[in-house]
Amino acid sequence: MNTEKNKLEKQIEYLRARLAIAEDDVERLHHTIRDQNAELRSMRYELAAASRPPKKDENHLAPSASQSVQPIKAQGLGTPIRLSKKTILIVDCTLPKYDRSAGARSLHAYMRLFLAMGYDVAFLPGDFDAPQPYAAELEAMGVLLLAGSYYEQHWHLWVEQNAGYLIAAIIRHLEAARRFMRFIKENSHALILYFAINLELFQGQDNTSPEQALTYIVAHDADMVLLFDENQQHVLTERYGIKTALLPLYFYCDIPPRVTAYEETKGLLFVGAFSEKQNVDAVLWFIDEVLPLVRQALPGVPFSIVGANLPQDIRYRTDKNTLATENVTDEDLANYYRNCRVCVAPAIGNTGAKGKILEAMYYGVPLVSNRAGMAGLPGIEVVITPADSKEDFAAQVVQKYLNEREWQNDIGKYRTYLRNYAAFGKVEKMFRGILEGSL
Repeated sequence: MNTEKNKLEKQIEYLRARLAIAEDDVERLHHTIRDQNAELRSMRYELAAASRPPKKDENHLAPSASQSVQPIKAQGLGTPIRLSKKTILIVDCTLPKYDRSAGARSLHAYMRLFLAMGYDVAFLPGDFDAPQPYAAELEAMGVLLLAGSYYEQHWHLWVEQNAGYLIAAIIRHLEAARRFMRFIKENSHALILYFAINLELFQGQDNTSPEQALTYIVAHDADMVLLFDENQQHVLTERYGIKTALLPLYFYCDIPPRVTAYEETKGLLFVGAFSEKQNVDAVLWFIDEVLPLVRQALPGVPFSIVGANLPQDIRYRTDKNTLATENVTDEDLANYYRNCRVCVAPAIGNTGAKGKILEAMYYGVPLVSNRAGMAGLPGIEVVITPADSKEDFAAQVVQKYLNEREWQNDIGKYRTYLRNYAAFGKVEKMFRGILEGSL
């Protein structure tokens, strides 16, 4: 009886979420129609004004050839791509700007994995734009770009014509799922995988807000949700009965030895994209609350902040020992890691700092994080001791900075952790299981 009741409750929750999405769709459509009506009225006024005969003006001269208005060039229609082998379709709102966010960087790495596994990869950006240098780099990798006006008008047709070759569609971001997922699911046999980088867990039984309802519907309707947080996996699997797979945000073919020795390193480092508010909050907390305590023991210790979209709140706090840099190349970022002595990866809220932690481990840099930053990484507390208070955080930074033996021991533990959790071979085996239905 309880089983039937639970099943019925889940069905009711699903229908409520569907209703919330339908109501939100109606509201969006209402705003779209209103905006289009305003645009049509404006065009009518312009046409009416253009149809009136111009007033004679003796002082007005006809424009010369050099002054004549140049015609606007029409956008190219693009070239239809016909698939010829098993293909994984990636769908996102935009092309991944891998140097701007952890999620985009992760998706970029997984595309390389799929190509190495022998699949073709096609990318459908929701804005149908192909910004450089990202588009050229993807094409150089061998990714098929479905961008341009042709695909904007005919992506439905392309899916239908190539449905026989699509073995999986990996969709990132809720809005991309809202727009594309149902059509791909209904018009192909592709396995629908939702790539949930930072899944905001819906709380309570009533997922009635549009964002919560959409999260629930996407997770429910996908064949599998790809998660990077074991806590989120537990909630989706145990409470909602949704099929999931736990993957590392980053993974590595090999783990290089530490390049610079302890005595050749200097300073502290934070890396993060500041389009994410939690990264801004984390850096401000570290600068305001922790760094003064650290500098009591390590006077003038340099602190480098690296990340795109630096806000003024952080810029205002820089000085000769606190430096902020944005939009660095991968090579420059690697040098920051090689030259610093300790990474700091605090997190404010529940989104974690998984990318920061894994990347610091890869470069062999001892790091300090808190429980929120480490959340969701399996077995991480065996490797890193969380520092939740500002006093504990500062104490750990100072300890790792001054103690070479502990510094070296941390690097060894990190290498073992990455081999067990984030090795290329392990992730490849897991994905083959997902695609072949054995996972």
